[in-house]
Amino acid sequence: MKNAQDKPAAAYKVGLAVRYKTEVLDKDGRTVRSRPWKNNLILDVGLDMPAAYAMAACFRYLALGTGTAPTKRDSGTITAARSGNTITANASFFTAGDIGRTIKFDSGQTFKITGYTSGTVVSTTESGTVVASEFTIWHTSDTNLETEVYRDLTVDTSTGNNKSSFLAGVWTHQRVFLTGAFGTAYTVKEIGWSPIATPGGNLFGRDLIAGGGDAVGIGQQYKVTVQLAVTYSPIASGGVAQSNVGSGWDTTGTFGIEGLTPCCVSSDGNTDSPSGSSAFLEFCGTPWAFYLTDQNAAIRAASDTPPQHSTKNGTQEGVAYWQTYTSGAKQRDIRQYWAVGDGNGTAYSFELCGGYFYHNVFARALLATPQVKDSDHTLLITARWGWDRVLVN
Repeated sequence: MKNAQDKPAAAYKVGLAVRYKTEVLDKDGRTVRSRPWKNNLILDVGLDMPAAYAMAACFRYLALGTGTAPTKRDSGTITAARSGNTITANASFFTAGDIGRTIKFDSGQTFKITGYTSGTVVSTTESGTVVASEFTIWHTSDTNLETEVYRDLTVDTSTGNNKSSFLAGVWTHQRVFLTGAFGTAYTVKEIGWSPIATPGGNLFGRDLIAGGGDAVGIGQQYKVTVQLAVTYSPIASGGVAQSNVGSGWDTTGTFGIEGLTPCCVSSDGNTDSPSGSSAFLEFCGTPWAFYLTDQNAAIRAASDTPPQHSTKNGTQEGVAYWQTYTSGAKQRDIRQYWAVGDGNGTAYSFELCGGYFYHNVFARALLATPQVKDSDHTLLITARWGWDRVLVN
């Protein structure tokens, strides 16, 4: 007996980006100062959080501080190039503290710095060639604010403030945080977000507010609007071509995400399942299952209402289990196993389902040639979901 499939069936690719804007309100709730939207840095510790939290929960709490530690350093006119795993700058710029941080070349390549030799030489685990380019060092290894003075989940519940919306493959989750009136005047210089109520090394992201910060006087309130944009792919209507990744089965065909409805931000700022259904492409503790089906209809669009699963082969419904997550991996596998007597029949496709009693399909591999699961073989299907931050110099 052998596994009919023992490699990842598909890779979910998810891009994460945060932006925010701030306002200072007087005692009557009127805006006295405001800033435009600004991109925020998602930290390395934050990139581990989607393995344990729904996306919409990763920024459940607002954190404010008075520290001045930067989140990045721009090289200006200094350039660097990579040869092998060594990055060499044309002038001194690097520090020993850059180990663990991320370098992004203006030409687009991004690497983790793993070694420091001098102000002009650092190293990475990756190897290759990058031509000389200006660059930015991002302090992605930070875990907390330098001097945190506030953390809370209070939001402004005015109509339209706290919500989630879907457009062109992107779920945008938004919260509008609103502090109480300040009893002590502070200049808010650093800002961050977390799914955790207790201050510590647990920030999803952080930023240093430009221009020395926002001065908030006694009796004034601080209002912060935060958006997390989550870009999913592939979401093409009808799916995208899939090559064979099977062992024992030929999985050549089409793969697509259907009915994408993750956990969302509700009007009161909580993280809820949309329309009473459960979360799908997120880790919310809901049931998951693969279905072997005789369905051969075209793959639906990601924006469609989640379709119910097709008739399954055999009598075992089964359960798909998330595998152990390794810190820094930014991907996680989910697997389901069928014994020799389970799920036998001809499969035109297999579906990955989640939600109440596994009913709702959100991903499907449509096979070009129907495959047979019989009583002479076991079957193991693995799907892999990966994510990363969108980093813009």
